[in-house]
Formats: sequence, C-alpha cells, structure tokens
Amino acid sequence: MQNPNSRTAHSKRLERLSAALEAYRQANPARDSRSCPQVPSTTAKPRLATPQMRLAGDYLAFLLEGGTRRDWLTVLDVERGGVDVGRSEVAAIRDFDLDASGGTVLTYGYRRHPATHFLGWTSRNARDVRVLARGVRPRGVALAGGRVLYQRGRRLLLHRLKGGTTRRVTTFTRARPRAGAIDLDGTRAVWATRGRIVSRGL
Repeated sequence: MQNPNSRTAHSKRLERLSAALEAYRQANPARDSRSCPQVPSTTAKPRLATPQMRLAGDYLAFLLEGGTRRDWLTVLDVERGGVDVGRSEVAAIRDFDLDASGGTVLTYGYRRHPATHFLGWTSRNARDVRVLARGVRPRGVALAGGRVLYQRGRRLLLHRLKGGTTRRVTTFTRARPRAGAIDLDGTRAVWATRGRIVSRGL
C-alpha cells in the first residue's frame, strides 16, 4: 500500500509542474500550445504532447520539436513558478538528460550517419551548447554528478565535465551489443545487453 504522505508529496509536485508549465505557456504565447507538454492530473494517466521530458531537483527539461531543422530544449525552474532558465536551439535533438543543477547534455545532428552526431553540454542560464564529443550514438546519454555517460562506436564512455577527461567503461561486442537505455548516478553506471543487465561502480 502506498504511503499517504508519498501520495500527497506526489500531488503537490504535479501541481507545481502544472503551474510551471502554465506560466511558461503564458510567457510564450507565440509558441504552438500543442507543442507544450501537459502535466497529468493526480488521477489521470500521463498524456504528453512532447515525446521527451526529464525532471531533476527543482528543474524540468522538455523537448519542443521545431517542425523545421532545429529543435528547442527548454529548462524551467519549477520551484520558481516556471521561470525559463535555459534554452538550447540546435539541429535535430535525438536524446538528452538533466541533472539537479539544471545542466543538460544532449545528442544532436542532422543525418543518420554516426559521424554527424554530436554530444553537447549546457549549464543553467547558458544559451550556447559546448561540444563534448563527435561521432556518438544518437540514443542513450546520462548525466549525474558532473559526469556524462554515452556511447561512441562500440565503447561506453564516461566524461568528466570538470577537467574534461574521458575513460572507457566497457566495450560492446557483436555477440553482446547494447540493448536499450543507459543510466548513471553519482556512483554507478547501468546498461543492458542481450539477456543481461549490468551495474558497475565508477
């Protein structure tokens, strides 16, 4: 049975999210309202008009597909009522992640060939995207504790934002390719291969 206090906290969180997104829509009337995410009520099932959203700490990030050759990744400060604290506009965002500081990492690029996909980083209140790597897998990126987990070629790599160092975590093979998402917290990385889920300390 779910803890009543947990249900109350969850309801309050949804209310703050809804208020934050409503404030964003009012502040950006030129945006197509159908492109803005809709936060579900406490009883309804989630129905989002945007395919990707992330929530970490006081921040909410969501992807608005531009319908042209550029997409917008927007970061809102939920606790401050939906204040827009970051917006990245780049070509064809494929995947992204958000951390509790409001920083985001994203993969993006026009074409399907891996050499044209980039890994970028942007901090809260920044508008420019800093390129961290090229030739990355477009799907699968995680951010936590100042480190970024991503794949390039067959290698799963860990990049430290402070200092800029990158090291190999594992190498996938033809017999055991990566299957599905990857994730990261302050101490461990997790990924899946065929028939196996792997968790490894960092």
